Amino acid sequence: MIVLPGGGYAEHAVHEAEPIADWLGQIGVPASVFRYPLHTRHPVPLEALRAEISRRRANGARRIGLIGFSAGGHLAAWLPWPPAPRRNRPCSSQCWATPSPRWKPRPTAPLG
Repeated sequence: MIVLPGGGYAEHAVHEAEPIADWLGQIGVPASVFRYPLHTRHPVPLEALRAEISRRRANGARRIGLIGFSAGGHLAAWLPWPPAPRRNRPCSSQCWATPSPRWKPRPTAPLG
């Protein structure tokens, strides 16, 4: 599983990187963080992700999944476009995580 942290293409959000890869590892899903290029325009980050997937395929990976947060989710969403023939699909699965437009933070009482 490739973890793509968010950060608005300006940074890689720390809480959406190694903690996610570590958690996935704890539940039996091998994962690593891919730090795509920042402060650049598309398609540079997309091309970097495609190169990383090609590198992993060349090293024997048969199934590659993505989990992306915010900007990383945006990047993951663009990976399969334009559609490729099924046998050449770049990844086996995708998971996007982004707040709903209706989500509003709620104040909570302090614990303890």
